[in-house]
Amino acid sequence: MAERGVKRGIRRILGVRTWMIVLVWIMLFPVMLMALRVDNLRMERMRVDVFTADEAGDYKEIERTLNELLRFSSRHMNANTGVFYLQHSYDRAVEAAAKEMGDVNIHRDVARHCERLFNNRWSLAFVDCMVNGLAEHPGGSAIVFPEPALFRYEFVSPPFSFSVAGIVSALWFLMALLLVVRLVYYAVLRVSLEILKKKEKTP
Repeated sequence: MAERGVKRGIRRILGVRTWMIVLVWIMLFPVMLMALRVDNLRMERMRVDVFTADEAGDYKEIERTLNELLRFSSRHMNANTGVFYLQHSYDRAVEAAAKEMGDVNIHRDVARHCERLFNNRWSLAFVDCMVNGLAEHPGGSAIVFPEPALFRYEFVSPPFSFSVAGIVSALWFLMALLLVVRLVYYAVLRVSLEILKKKEKTP
């Protein structure tokens, strides 16, 4: 009776064709990759919109595009923005601070000099160059730079979301799990059958 039950379990597993599960699993893979890629490309376009608004100096548009980018990244997979800065907004804030001290031209000259030496304007080396350069001019060291962290942004996407990419990814992993469980279950039943056969042969 026990052996008959094991055989019935094996036949039940074999009744669900494995090749169909594998086929669906394989077909879902490119769909999942495409959906994830679409989300990433859309995030990049929205980030460009932020940079465009920043360059134009439209602060309402900057706020709107930042909020849209935040909402999208928080609701879609593969939409991490990485660290980015509002470079033009920072430059305008620095120039405003320099203007208050009457040193706009000095600041621009020092900034051009430091840009020739360092490409990354957010690096510590560039900041040190600016501070040292302004210190060489009367009144230049009195300029209070705005905090760069106020112009730094990074939005992180969740590991799963109820978007097209998220649903397809969940189905793909579910199919993979189903295949693994099926193979393990089949192996356990085969081992159980062999043990039962040995017991029946034992006098």
